[in-house]
Amino acid sequence: GISFVPAIAYGAATARAGDATLASLMIFAGLSLAGMLVMTSLSTHAVAYFMANQHASVGASVRHGLASLWRVLGATILLVLILGSALATYVIPALLIAALLYVVIPVVVFEDVGVVESLSRSAVLTKGYRATCFFANLVLFGGMTLAANRLFVYLPPPYDILAAMAVVIGCMAFSALHAVASYVMLREQKEGANPNSLADVFS
Repeated sequence: GISFVPAIAYGAATARAGDATLASLMIFAGLSLAGMLVMTSLSTHAVAYFMANQHASVGASVRHGLASLWRVLGATILLVLILGSALATYVIPALLIAALLYVVIPVVVFEDVGVVESLSRSAVLTKGYRATCFFANLVLFGGMTLAANRLFVYLPPPYDILAAMAVVIGCMAFSALHAVASYVMLREQKEGANPNSLADVFS
C-alpha cells in the first residue's frame, strides 16, 4: 500500500547504492514499522466490514483511515519510539511490549480515543491473550528474519537487499491486517461486541 512508499523508496535507494549498513537497515525497519501502523489505520474500515460480511469500498476505507490520521500518527511515533527502544535492548522485551500494545491503532480508529488512552485500552483488551499475541509476533518476526537472512546468503547484490526488504514489507502488511482482525475478535470475545455493530461505527 501507499503507506509503505517511504520504506520502498529508501530501500531502493539503499540497494542502488549498495550500502546495507546496520544503520540503514534500522532506518528501513523504522519506516516499515511506521508504514505498517499507518496501513493498519487505512485498512481498519475494510477489515471490519469484511468480518461483518459487508462490502466496503476502497474510497470509504481510505476516508475513514485519514479521518483519524493525526491521532494514528501520534500513536505511531510513540509506538516506534517504545518498540525501537525495547528492540535496541533485546528482541524478547520488544515482542512482549508489542503483544501488550498489539491493537493500539485499531483502538484509535474504532474508539476515537487519544494516544495515551489507546495504550491502556490495548493493554485491557489483550489481557489474557498476550501469549497468543506474543507468539504471533515471534513467528512473524522470526520467519521474517530467517527469510531475509537466507536471501542475503543466496542472492547477489543488489537483489539480496531488494528481496529481503520485500519480505519485510510483506510481513508488515500481513501484521497490519492481523492487528485489525485481532481487535474485532477481542471485542467479540471479551465484550460481546459483534462484527456488525463494530462496522456500524463507520456508518
